[in-house]
Amino acid sequence: MGYDLLIAIPPHRGADVVISSGIGGEEGWIPTDRHTLKIKGHDDAYAIGDTTDIPISKSGVVAHLEAITTAESIASQIHGTGKVYLYNGRINCPLEMGDRKAVFVSGTYTRQPERQNPSTIKYLMKRFFNRLYWTMLSGALEPVFNIYLGPPYDVRDGERRRWQRLVK
Repeated sequence: MGYDLLIAIPPHRGADVVISSGIGGEEGWIPTDRHTLKIKGHDDAYAIGDTTDIPISKSGVVAHLEAITTAESIASQIHGTGKVYLYNGRINCPLEMGDRKAVFVSGTYTRQPERQNPSTIKYLMKRFFNRLYWTMLSGALEPVFNIYLGPPYDVRDGERRRWQRLVK
């Protein structure tokens, strides 16, 4: 069969190291609670980013947002605040659509991305976003994104756990 353009996507699977470690399944994903980001069956271990079996975008932005949530959870455990940080599935991604137009996709587990018309303004925002990427990763711009998109987690008061006893 002939073709002028072939677009092929290879099977997406996790890393062999995850499979050989015994922590992941046969597809190479680590079973992860989609809210707490804890590895299922382990109260003291987390997984983020491409390693998880969470059915969500496997992108750097998602890993960044999961890392923020996980760091807050670990800090809460160490300081014994009793707060539990739950990742809400927030994604945000600027997408160029061609002809100097773009959209800015954003959503959570409970809020699907909205249909948008591509615009030049969003294209310029995407270009600006690329220039600020490393500054954004430092956390310096997180308050701005939290105002526009909301934080990447919800907070629940939980019980004070054994971590509090460990650090004293």
